[in-house]
Amino acid sequence: MSSYSLSSHYYSGVIPHPELDRWELSFYQKFFPKSVSSIVDLGCGSGEFLFLSQKIYPKSIGIDLNEGSIKTCQDKGLNVKKQNAVDTHLEEHVYDIVRAQNILEHLQNPQKLILEAKRLLKVHGFIVIHVPTNFSTNYPITNFWDDYTHVRPFTKRCLYRLLSDFNFKIIYLRGYTLGRNKFESCLGKVLEKFIPFNWFAVAKKM
Repeated sequence: MSSYSLSSHYYSGVIPHPELDRWELSFYQKFFPKSVSSIVDLGCGSGEFLFLSQKIYPKSIGIDLNEGSIKTCQDKGLNVKKQNAVDTHLEEHVYDIVRAQNILEHLQNPQKLILEAKRLLKVHGFIVIHVPTNFSTNYPITNFWDDYTHVRPFTKRCLYRLLSDFNFKIIYLRGYTLGRNKFESCLGKVLEKFIPFNWFAVAKKM
């Protein structure tokens, strides 16, 4: 079971971070094989990442359940479908990357999303995960529990165990902390070295 908001205003309170999206796409181009061409963005939200990724990977597709976010994505001309992230009804074993940014923390049973990613991915495909860390519950600003749809944060060990149980191997993992302004961004660079707000993990389907 998942916890999510059906409010059309839900994503209006989410601060976009285009610098992170650009960094992530740059990472893809350096880190992944040149043959990568298809991405499934689970819980694509308002489509900020999808908007950029479709320019580089034309076969990118977004999945979300929120009507407001679906409409926003469609207004941008993005390829999106209203489906559940743990049961997308997409064709199996045809995608190079399955992306899940800030979605695992909304799931009572995160195993279902990992299983769905495994079903969608080609052999040796990649899952990319952004998820709040256990440290995020201690942040005084933008605390993990500020979002009423959140279920649980993740430790680094928890991520390793979840992915390895389904025959994924983590090949890249870093913590990061973003800010809403220049001061917070500078502070985030310090905090992410010790108590990052989010994990960014890449795992390969074995």
